[in-house]
Amino acid sequence: MNCEGEPGRELDTDSKLTNPVIASNLLTATLTAIDEGVMIFDASGNVVSMNARAHELSGCKHEFSPRPQGLHISILTEEFEFHTVDGRELAVEARPSRLTLQGQGVSQLYLRVLRKNSNETWVGVVNARPVFDSNGRVVMGVMTFRDFTDQAETEAALAETNLRLSEALESIRDAFVSHDRQWRYTYVNEKAAQMAGMSREEMIGKNMWDLYPPEVTEPFREPFMRCMDTREPVHFEVYFKPADVYLECRCFPTYDGMSCYVTDITERRRAEMALRESEERFRTMADNIPQLAWMADEQGDLFWYNKRWSDYTGKTLEDMQRWGWRTVHHPQHVERVLAKMAEAFESSEPWEDSFPLRSKDDQYRWFLTQATPIRDESGRVVRWFGTCTDVTEQRRTQEALLESEQRLRLSQQVARVGTFEWNIRENRSVWSPELEALYGLAPGAFKGTMEDWAERIHPQDRTMARKTVKEALTTGSLRGEWRVIRPDGAVRWLEARGWVFKDADGSPQRMLGINLDITARKRAEEELARLNEQRRLALEFGQTGTWEYRVANNTIFCDVLSCGMMGLKDKEHIPYREFMEVIHPDDREATHTAIEQATDKAGNGEFEKEYRVVHEDGSVRWMLAKGRVMFDGDGPNRRPERLMGTLVDITDRRQWTERLQRITEELQRSNQDLEQFAYVASHDLQEPLRMVTGFVQLLRDRYKDSLDEKAQQYIKFAVEGAIRMRQLIDDLLVYSQVD
Repeated sequence: MNCEGEPGRELDTDSKLTNPVIASNLLTATLTAIDEGVMIFDASGNVVSMNARAHELSGCKHEFSPRPQGLHISILTEEFEFHTVDGRELAVEARPSRLTLQGQGVSQLYLRVLRKNSNETWVGVVNARPVFDSNGRVVMGVMTFRDFTDQAETEAALAETNLRLSEALESIRDAFVSHDRQWRYTYVNEKAAQMAGMSREEMIGKNMWDLYPPEVTEPFREPFMRCMDTREPVHFEVYFKPADVYLECRCFPTYDGMSCYVTDITERRRAEMALRESEERFRTMADNIPQLAWMADEQGDLFWYNKRWSDYTGKTLEDMQRWGWRTVHHPQHVERVLAKMAEAFESSEPWEDSFPLRSKDDQYRWFLTQATPIRDESGRVVRWFGTCTDVTEQRRTQEALLESEQRLRLSQQVARVGTFEWNIRENRSVWSPELEALYGLAPGAFKGTMEDWAERIHPQDRTMARKTVKEALTTGSLRGEWRVIRPDGAVRWLEARGWVFKDADGSPQRMLGINLDITARKRAEEELARLNEQRRLALEFGQTGTWEYRVANNTIFCDVLSCGMMGLKDKEHIPYREFMEVIHPDDREATHTAIEQATDKAGNGEFEKEYRVVHEDGSVRWMLAKGRVMFDGDGPNRRPERLMGTLVDITDRRQWTERLQRITEELQRSNQDLEQFAYVASHDLQEPLRMVTGFVQLLRDRYKDSLDEKAQQYIKFAVEGAIRMRQLIDDLLVYSQVD
């Protein structure tokens, strides 16, 4: 079979290779086909054969010939300087040609080669072998070398990329792990190891399903399997029992398995739960404030109104949901209101506006509406709370001014993370464009020094910030919060985190870190503190106490004001029986019944009762208690947990009411006596007056001609007086008949 695969005469290989011409041509063909440079030299260092690649890499000035004449291996040392890849110059005795002629040779020797009198540098990989005669003497040497520059640069770049990736994964706040398709850990950053309560060595290479008990891994199994099977990203939240934390997991498929970013959201979840409980307390108070109040979720969908809203509009919560709330808005204003609401919900900024709302009597009144976003600790909006204050009267006097005013709202860009790298020895910092943006700088505007950074810190925070950074050089990690002043004068809160890398002597070399804009969180904290203070002042100045009845342990919890009004100044936790003992005996049973009805699982949970309490000094005070029950579960499993409410001392009001009632009753009796007197008097005077009037008129008529003018005038006066007296009696009779 010949080389074309057809039948033919077999080659006599052994005889051909002994033929000098064929052997020489075969060597030439082999050297030409090889991509590496090949030199063959004798024991004296004379080059006896070389290929074109060797001629090119060696920079030989002679015209290329496979069998050069008068060319010595020293051409390499004349044209080039040889260095190891770490920069050390290669000694003469360690050069590959020298070692080969000494019978040693070299294998896979990496050299950085610099052409003399030139900036040209390349990385070479050298292999060299001696050729011995039958007596063991070196008679020839073979050396191959190739340009490894592109591959070396690629590997160096890849190593640098991997280093930066590893540093980035170690610097992020999230835990990060990667698995192969057999669910073995292939990478675990320090945060993930801490969260798992293990070392990296204990996790790398282990199957995650074998590393934890089934009850721990069960919540992860379905979403992890889905990501691995569908090759689609998966996002979910889960409780991780070993660390007693809530986690947010973002999983992404990779070519050889799956990677997962894990964020500890325990504080956020607990804040949300605390917020829900706080909202229930707040709703109780909100139902008793004079404003109309409402709440919406983070998207702006309304889900709650207080009782005053329903009383004013005559609408139920079901009427107001979805687009139903538009029915109480004036047609000429509803689109404007909707646009401003959408803008506020989109920007997560507080909202304030004035517009008319229709009452259940179809009358429009103007309301000032104020809405505030409620945020969790991470700064994320979780609720909106708004109030509508009737400003109809104020608006009538300020209409022209209010029509000319416009509300300016600042939109806040979603917080971004900026990164930095600080060369500590050279005092040079490199900021990412995102970090420059956090400081209000254009890309490339940062000068790169610690002094330039410090000048941008708020003067009140500058000393603290410098101290925090200085301490980080000792502790190895940076974490701090401070204000920065942007070039336009704006003040923003930033949180800085960083990690210090040290050399073998323990001296800090560089710091890698991130900055986060936490202005929204700081504002939310300040707003929450302000709202809490407003609530406290409102309750204090309004003389309204708060209380809570916990059904499970049958205990009443009161604030100081409520305890004082109840006559229990030194107690805050009051057993239910002791609480009932301070209630007036005549009101005790009715109060207990009202509480039982409110906490009945089939009831509506509303509680309102007026009752008397008896203090230790024997004084009696009237109380007005209002509250609402918080239930757990639904349907047959519904059960009351707590009854929360407010308490107001209404003794003065009751006393004024009773006094007014007594005065009214006395006035009614007096009016009845007066009516009786007027009726009797008018009837008793009617008959004598009628006789007097009749006789005077008879005297005037019969003796008209016998009386002088003076007498007739007297008679006229008497008749007119009698007529006026008659009219007075008639009026008295009419008055006595009025109801």
